[in-house]
Amino acid sequence: MTPLDTRPQRSALINFLLIAAGAGIMTAALVGLLLNGLYQQKTAIFDSARHSTELRARMMGDHAARTLEAVDLMLFSLASELGKSSASPQPEQARQKLHERLLFLPQAVTLTLYDANGELIADAKRLDAKENASDQTFFHRHRHDGALFYLEGPLPRRFDSSGRDSIRLSRLIDKGNGQFLGVLLAEIDPGFFRAFYREEDPLGQDHIALLDIQNRILASEQPDLMPSGADYSKLPLLKGMEFPKQSMSGLQRLENDELLTVFYQVNDFPLRLAVLLDKPSLLFQWEQTAQKTVFVVLGLILTYLCSLVLIGLLLQRRQAAETALRVSEAHLRAIHDTTDIGIVRTDSKRRILAVNPAFAKMLGASAEELVGRDIIDFTHPEDAIASKAKFQDLQDGRLHRYSMEKRYRRQDTGATVWTRVSVVSVQQDGHPILTFAMVEDITDARRSKDTIEALLRRSQLLLSAVGEGILGLDASGRVAFVNPAAEKLLGYRAQDMIGKKSHKLVHHHHADGSPHEEATCPMHVVLADGKPQLVGNDVFWRKDRTMMPVEYVATPMIAGSGIEGAVIAFRDISRRLEADNEIKRSNSELEQFAYAVSHDLQEPLRMVASYVQLLGRRYQGKLDKDADDFIGFAVDGAKRMQQMITDLLEYSRIQRKGNPMTLVDLNQPLQSALMNLDLLIGENKAQVAVDTPLPSVNADAAQMARLFQNLIGNALKYRDKLRSPEIHVAAKREDMFWIVSVSDNGIGIDPQYFDRIFQIFQRLHGREAYPGTGIGLAVCRRIVERHGGKIWLESEPGKGSIFFFSLPVA
Repeated sequence: MTPLDTRPQRSALINFLLIAAGAGIMTAALVGLLLNGLYQQKTAIFDSARHSTELRARMMGDHAARTLEAVDLMLFSLASELGKSSASPQPEQARQKLHERLLFLPQAVTLTLYDANGELIADAKRLDAKENASDQTFFHRHRHDGALFYLEGPLPRRFDSSGRDSIRLSRLIDKGNGQFLGVLLAEIDPGFFRAFYREEDPLGQDHIALLDIQNRILASEQPDLMPSGADYSKLPLLKGMEFPKQSMSGLQRLENDELLTVFYQVNDFPLRLAVLLDKPSLLFQWEQTAQKTVFVVLGLILTYLCSLVLIGLLLQRRQAAETALRVSEAHLRAIHDTTDIGIVRTDSKRRILAVNPAFAKMLGASAEELVGRDIIDFTHPEDAIASKAKFQDLQDGRLHRYSMEKRYRRQDTGATVWTRVSVVSVQQDGHPILTFAMVEDITDARRSKDTIEALLRRSQLLLSAVGEGILGLDASGRVAFVNPAAEKLLGYRAQDMIGKKSHKLVHHHHADGSPHEEATCPMHVVLADGKPQLVGNDVFWRKDRTMMPVEYVATPMIAGSGIEGAVIAFRDISRRLEADNEIKRSNSELEQFAYAVSHDLQEPLRMVASYVQLLGRRYQGKLDKDADDFIGFAVDGAKRMQQMITDLLEYSRIQRKGNPMTLVDLNQPLQSALMNLDLLIGENKAQVAVDTPLPSVNADAAQMARLFQNLIGNALKYRDKLRSPEIHVAAKREDMFWIVSVSDNGIGIDPQYFDRIFQIFQRLHGREAYPGTGIGLAVCRRIVERHGGKIWLESEPGKGSIFFFSLPVA
């Protein structure tokens, strides 16, 4: 039997082995390609996500810085304005000013002004807001620590019961010489940042949060996962994470997950922006591809054809990944081209490789005109040496990044552009190959700073040129500063006063020559209690030992460590006192004359009236009709003249015969007036409403009753015939005065007659329609002025009137 030929079998085996080896080699090669592709894809996805997230974190961090800088600049400007004002801000004026500034700050909820004691002066949105902030952290930091500005939050919104939070940014107000005047506070809505973050991350995958230096959350994209005020480092989501003290990015392994973390330090503020992407979200598509690749590899072992199909599928998947990468790069390019921050890329020789539109616009040139040239060519000559030195430090490895303020020259106009530049070096094998620079235009901010400095210098010149005398005292009451006006008024040279006790120098005796104790001297008291002292009439003593009448204000200079001194501003009131005395003498003579004339006219006028009435009775009907009319006219004229003289006497007695001022409850004279008018009120079916209780003031009770009776009586007299009279009496406090109002729904008064109606014997209507002499409102004004107040009205014909009068607070 012939042996079996094994060559075909060996050939088949060899072919099988060759095919198997070829298939194995091809499979191995394909598997290697696939694994390499997966690795490259994973690396590309992660690098792209990190790069994109870093840029977005920087952009959102810069957004936060610009948002807070805008608020701080507004506070700084307003604080400087208030600090230069010689008078304390009035609440209504301050509220109006705050409201106007708030219109330019969409990120702010409100602006609030506090005085040096923490009392609320004005709030931009609330007219009647009251609060004392002396126990608040921000006020303590400004008042006692001397902080220029302070950022805190999140804290519940003031005057808001909704439970929403706000970020507080506050600014110190001082006089320019260290004197603490108060605090300006801005409340910023965290929702402003949240809306921006959601606009940048509409799918909500980035977990964006704005943190303070204690890792507390000020604002976040997802408040349900990252609530405001929570400790960011203690969130369950971040258990086991490391928290750097500066900007960084990278993967961090936690207990149950890996996160791509980016922390960006916000410029000029103690804040950081945190962006988190969990690894499964980043690699979800990649892991799906990897699973399919395993099945592809298994399929390759069974059949070569399947391997070809799977290879095509992998190539398709890879193309999809590259497309996604291109889309991501396009997104970054869009940010590069649309941001307001200038971006410049240079090589190791300082040659410009690329710029974005913002930088080209900043320099007034096209990108083509800039690319290829040395960046120093566009730098201001005064900043060129410093810029070269910083760039060389990057090339030598002494620095990896730096920030500085520098100037550029515009190519179209030659104008100077102030910028804040942040430069980072890109290295390869430990050697710098590229630099990226972020350039922010701060020209407007620099101009504002220069303007403020110029204003400060001007203030120093004004202090020397002002007409009032000014003395600066140290904490012991010794003179430390004397302006030229003070030298001229007191007769001393500045060097003769410096270092000497102000009290012993100019305030040692009273006007009557009796010694003035230093303990009661306002200039000494202000140094002891820190409260401003306003003195309206006192005396200072000149070098020649003559007495000078003065008014002055002593204002403490308060710093964090306590009272460091005081400023005494005074003026000579000699001429004013002489003028006041002359006016008082003239007024007294006029009052005596009016009283004497009106009193002496009473008797002859009474005689004329009596005889004219006697003629009327005796010759009534005996003469012709004209004679009867003439006699009637004479009788009526005599009666009206008697009433006018009686009213004139009453008018002159307001000042001469008034009762002493005592503490009077205004409800009592008001009730007296209503009792006197009770019959008239009932006849006219009038409704009189009173906001009780009315305040108590230092006043003449009888004259107060006369004042109310005249005003309410006028409301009844000048009523609208088509409706029942409605009269309302109310009072409210404004600063150091009570404002009392009496309103009605009568016929009203045309505004052109507002001044005329307060003049004596002035009438707007005929005697047939409304009887009277026209002295009632003149008496009202006389009474109010005797009590140190003013009287005025608001009215419109046909809609009634409101009469207001002010009385000093008791």
